[in-house]
Amino acid sequence: MRLVINNQDITFTTLEWSGSKYNAARRLDISYPSNLTYKLAQGNIVQLFSETIEIFTGYLFRRDSSHQGSESSLLAYDPMIYLLKSSGSYNFKSTTLGIVFSKVAADLGIPVGQIVDSSTKIVLEPQLNQNCYQVLLEACRKANKVTGKVYLPKIINSKLTLVHAGEVS
Repeated sequence: MRLVINNQDITFTTLEWSGSKYNAARRLDISYPSNLTYKLAQGNIVQLFSETIEIFTGYLFRRDSSHQGSESSLLAYDPMIYLLKSSGSYNFKSTTLGIVFSKVAADLGIPVGQIVDSSTKIVLEPQLNQNCYQVLLEACRKANKVTGKVYLPKIINSKLTLVHAGEVS
């Protein structure tokens, strides 16, 4: 595994990459020797590679340095964290999955990837001061009632993507 933060290769001692179907944002916990000095700041881009394949891209959220210990720690999340931590008000009425995903992503500055069934027409009640991730899930629930398919919003290659649940991406 290779860890790159802010275009710097980071030598780490422990690395835990976590997430599940119950946690929308993927998380990366990293420890590294505190005697190594890196120029790191909150918001830096964090990339994890398995050989040449990028398997995680996110942003540095927290950096803790131990003055007495020999390790420092870092916490990074993928861009889905912005959907979980942000709220907005939307009044789509009669719309499509693609329009809902594109609008929410644009409001948060997240690029959009592939949206399966993007032209599926749905009717949404006004979403007033709602968590942005919940807005997407509500659109997915409405589309499920139309198509019978289960949808899952994901971050793939740093882009907000909508896949059918169970598909390998």
